[in-house]
Amino acid sequence: MRKLPLVATLLGLLACPMLAISACSDAGGSGGPAGSGGGSSTGGSGGVEGGLFTGGTGGGTGGGTGGATGGSGGMLPGTEGGLPEGCASDSYAGEIVPLDMHVMLDRSGSMGSSAIDGGTPSWTQVTSAITEFMALPGTSALGMGLAFFPIEPSIPAPVQCQAPADCLPYSDMCFMGKCMENQFEDDSCLAQDYRNPAVPINLLPGVATAVNQAMANTDPGGMTPMAPALWGALDYASEWSKSWPDHVTLVVLATDGYPTHCKPGEIEDVAAIAEGGFTNFGIKTFVIGIGTELTNLNLIAQKGGTDAAIMVDTGNAGAEFLAALNQIRGSVGCTYKLPVPDEGSPDPNKVNVAFTPEGGAQEVFPKVASED
Repeated sequence: MRKLPLVATLLGLLACPMLAISACSDAGGSGGPAGSGGGSSTGGSGGVEGGLFTGGTGGGTGGGTGGATGGSGGMLPGTEGGLPEGCASDSYAGEIVPLDMHVMLDRSGSMGSSAIDGGTPSWTQVTSAITEFMALPGTSALGMGLAFFPIEPSIPAPVQCQAPADCLPYSDMCFMGKCMENQFEDDSCLAQDYRNPAVPINLLPGVATAVNQAMANTDPGGMTPMAPALWGALDYASEWSKSWPDHVTLVVLATDGYPTHCKPGEIEDVAAIAEGGFTNFGIKTFVIGIGTELTNLNLIAQKGGTDAAIMVDTGNAGAEFLAALNQIRGSVGCTYKLPVPDEGSPDPNKVNVAFTPEGGAQEVFPKVASED
């Protein structure tokens, strides 16, 4: 699928602008600056099983296709300049590529407290922001899923051991035949446990009821097993994206702390998991840090294909978390499919891309050497 990315980042209600594409024949004349090109690539899948937390092997195949659309200048009919002579009459309204957002939400004990005595707990502010986000008119037809961490393990944590490896992923210490430092056996360290979402991805506004109910039935408690949680979220998202290859699928990791519990489980380990999801499956990890001091979370975001974590002040977590979700949606929510003409093939050098922002005047994109 060839996609033309148009990025709009707004801190509020996002409205994607209209886009129209018109193709020219070989007889077309020259005009203003050329339109920018678009391209796409499809990478091969790799084995999700195996890696840091589950045994097994991975593999896959990969390939890619790329294309570009440039174009001679000139505006679409009805605007100043018009199309040059010889241009085809076909024009197309932009069709937005569907966006699916899977949220992995920290429900550790610290989320139940507030940075300000007597203030509203972060958990209450964040879940209220999610509810408000889902009710925004601009989120209609957005896909959304939800999962929590920590959750209870499907398999009890190991107790007896002959070697440190027998205690993984809960501990890496074996002493006198017993696994040590297993103080939080009720918090799963198994990535496969986090593959099953509390609410599977489905379309808004319909899925909002299930998301709100899941949040209402969940209370903060436990530690922060971030590594297996992100692994499971990316595993779920990658499988989802295979079934919906024409969608943009992403993971949002929202947390108020650094990883605790589980082995391996340092920031670098979590970042490596994010990098694997992005490199192998094209799934980006967006990180929302609930606490402005959590700058080490930037590494996870960078390795996950996004520039930096979005920091939220605990004193105003509700409003800032809502803004963060809108920022994430805006960064990928206005990606358009490139249509195919009804007759013939488009000449990559003679395709005009007109962009009309809401309430603004139409303009044609100039040609650039690269998207940088």
